[in-house]
Amino acid sequence: MDGINKASIYTIAQRVGVSAATVSRALSGQGRVRPETRQRILAAAEELNYRPSRLARRLSGPEITIVVFYAGMHLEEFGLDIFRGAYDACQELADYHVRVRMCYLPNMMNFRAKECEVEQIIRILESGVRGAINLPIFSDEAQNARIQQVVQERGIALAQTVHSRDKGNPIFSYQSDVYTAGAIAAELLWNILGDGGKVSIFTTQKDLPFYAAGIRGFRDAMQRYPLDLLVIYENYDDRQIAYHATDALLRNYPDVRGIFVGSANSKTVCQRIAESPHPEEISLITSDLYPELVPYIERRMVRATIIQAQYTQAFEAFRALANYLITHIPAEQPVRMVRPQIVLHSNVEQFLTPMSDKRVAACLAAIERIET
Repeated sequence: MDGINKASIYTIAQRVGVSAATVSRALSGQGRVRPETRQRILAAAEELNYRPSRLARRLSGPEITIVVFYAGMHLEEFGLDIFRGAYDACQELADYHVRVRMCYLPNMMNFRAKECEVEQIIRILESGVRGAINLPIFSDEAQNARIQQVVQERGIALAQTVHSRDKGNPIFSYQSDVYTAGAIAAELLWNILGDGGKVSIFTTQKDLPFYAAGIRGFRDAMQRYPLDLLVIYENYDDRQIAYHATDALLRNYPDVRGIFVGSANSKTVCQRIAESPHPEEISLITSDLYPELVPYIERRMVRATIIQAQYTQAFEAFRALANYLITHIPAEQPVRMVRPQIVLHSNVEQFLTPMSDKRVAACLAAIERIET
């Protein structure tokens, strides 16, 4: 394939152990590359029968800007990894005049739109971007139609991570397998509590397909791992609602012994459990990983967390979208599913990127906070 998904530049970079940008400079004769490194690159290119692709010839082409959206209140808990993945992918493609614009809408809940929020999104789309990742979708079809009209008129290509997307025909979608994540959570709680263990589920909004799939996976797994599911709480991605729902759970179901938090708001659930007289009696399985969750993992209150690899999803989505915009060749596998990964106390450090990391700091500094 003549593009970055199977680009020889990346094959050479992997073979030599350098960045794709270094390979492009060595092959084009532009920029500074150590002579010994250049020789290793040229030798690898000859060995691999490398032929310059359209991507490699784009060094002097016009700039391509891809905007990445994240709408919600949980930047550090969930959205930051999406931005980091796109940011790092863009750094690899910087020599090809690919740029990223990262837009964080902290006051906007997905599927709920105000007129001013839609206007802001439209202004961003009309600013000259060529591609968009995670373009917000709302329950108001009239507002969606306005946004889609701009996308179509300007020929903006779309890609999606985490959720599936039924609007706008994304050229690439990297989705979380939430059904399997729900099944894993049920099995983990059963391993801890045994047959008949009394459990609860916390989710964002159970009638939304994404979250409904996680609940269905949990329920289906209960046929093999019998648990007593007491109640399902919705928290609408609101930390205060999650806190008060946990309080209600403890008051109304004092015999609960396990909780699956299937959304990115486990912090206040953990906080309320920690405030209870006997927090050690309740085992939590959570979703995602962020610094504030680690103390609860270390205390063994959170027995495991199931991550969706948002970083990888965004990294691959950005590369696929950039490849399409450069070569006009769609991804060979336009829909991919990420396998859930289980993080325990013993391996948490392998998955956590410190907030002090220079790359994280650079990414944070580049994020545009779009207030409404």
